Amino acid sequence: MSTPTAAESTQTETVIAEFQRKIAEFNNLYDSLRAVPDSFLTDHPDLWGERNRVLQSGLNIKRTLADVIPKVELFTQSFADNFNWESVSDYWGGLFDRVTGGDGLGLMPLAWGAIALAVGGASAAMTKWISDAYIVRSKIDAAQKLSRDGFSTTQITDILRTEYGGIKFSYLLAGAAGLLLVLRLTRQ
Repeated sequence: MSTPTAAESTQTETVIAEFQRKIAEFNNLYDSLRAVPDSFLTDHPDLWGERNRVLQSGLNIKRTLADVIPKVELFTQSFADNFNWESVSDYWGGLFDRVTGGDGLGLMPLAWGAIALAVGGASAAMTKWISDAYIVRSKIDAAQKLSRDGFSTTQITDILRTEYGGIKFSYLLAGAAGLLLVLRLTRQ
């Protein structure tokens, strides 16, 4: 049997804790977008469409997580049990036993790599989704505030397009400054 080192255990715990934090952030944001009243969004078809697009994408990620999370939990439990090889081998239908003749030695890096790929892929998808969802959430929050302040639906749409649509001049300046910095550093 292969026993994890202290460094492997610490690294695994850190990766899993970050993954769980990312899942919690994803779920909270997903739920907050679902909670936006449809009655408000019917007056803002652009926001309705954006919110539904992001929710559909989030639903696809939820399906992926439903597949990944049990594997991660099994792996972390195996780590806590000083890597219970039998439970991992049983879970994967004896695949590793067929490959190694039943001893399972030396395949811990393979198992860790498979879990790392699953966690990394799911984390990357969630990170991208969270970024997109925060933009949609901020648009909805701004529209709700403007609505409470008495702006009409047309005014709200115009304001949101000005604030969130197109390229702002400040972004162009920041991009130009960044480009100049890169050019200067590469010439040295």
